[in-house]
Amino acid sequence: MDLIGYGAFFLTTALIFSLVTLGLNLQWGLTGLFNVGLAGFVAIGAYTSALLTTPDDAARLGGLGLPIVVGWAGAMV
Repeated sequence: MDLIGYGAFFLTTALIFSLVTLGLNLQWGLTGLFNVGLAGFVAIGAYTSALLTTPDDAARLGGLGLPIVVGWAGAMV
């Protein structure tokens, strides 16, 4: 990875974490409300990003693609 690409990646990651920190500070720090919804949205975004950037191979659980099926079934519950 070249230096400019690394700098853009680092800056993007730092800005995302700073937005999450500001959101948590507003809800939990200033108002005293404990809200896990913001962390849930961050987790959904991270999981989606991991699914989209991981190369698709047939080695996932015997080639059946069951992690995706189990994830969808868990989301419906």
